[in-house]
Amino acid sequence: MYILISPAKTMKEERRHTPQGLPVLLEKSKLLHKHLMQMDVLQMKSLMKINDKLAIQNVERFANMRFDKAGICALDAYDGIQFKAMQIEQLGEEEWQYLNHHLRILSGFYGIVRPSDSIYPYRLEMQCRFVTEDSKNLYDFWKDTIAKELPQEEFIINLASKEYDKSVRSYISKERFIDIIFYIKENDKLITRSTQVKQARGRMVNFMAKHKVENLEELTQFAYDGYQYHAELSNDTTFVFVKEEL
Repeated sequence: MYILISPAKTMKEERRHTPQGLPVLLEKSKLLHKHLMQMDVLQMKSLMKINDKLAIQNVERFANMRFDKAGICALDAYDGIQFKAMQIEQLGEEEWQYLNHHLRILSGFYGIVRPSDSIYPYRLEMQCRFVTEDSKNLYDFWKDTIAKELPQEEFIINLASKEYDKSVRSYISKERFIDIIFYIKENDKLITRSTQVKQARGRMVNFMAKHKVENLEELTQFAYDGYQYHAELSNDTTFVFVKEEL
């Protein structure tokens, strides 16, 4: 069983853990880096649709980018609602090892990373219209290389956004790809709220680590902030969790 999540746009430089390895697709990251290094602030701003401050920051980040084990553990580096909800600072060594084995973070720049992989701060969204001489966008650049890093016999628990799961979905058999959906029931209608979905995704990762979840039945026991598994709305490849608003 493997868990897929999206990265965060914001990153921090906290070093709670010592990196244990390098991203497996680092050679392809170096190709992206070569192109990104040729961009000035205006080009970076246009490519990423960001303000001047962020464009300057990212030009500097790519200029200082290294590909070694002296970086930051990926799970320590990413910030944002989902990662805060994981509460990784409260996890022990066994939980950390569980995540390092089961959790994978999708990335526009690194492709796919393990929690203990050494990475450096960057910004490159998967949906970014980044063109190289051999590809028209990042989905085309990565093709099936990310999916190939996921064992063919394992279930994939998809907690990633559509922007990121698009990089692997078409390369993985449908019966192995388990979508996790979080709904809020409000006035008899099922709706989604981005912030609460991100929080629930993070808490599910925390739950799986603490309970060492190894099968789909165990996953249905997840409950958080009113969210509970809804059997009638779920099927073999879509697990739905519903929270009723009072």
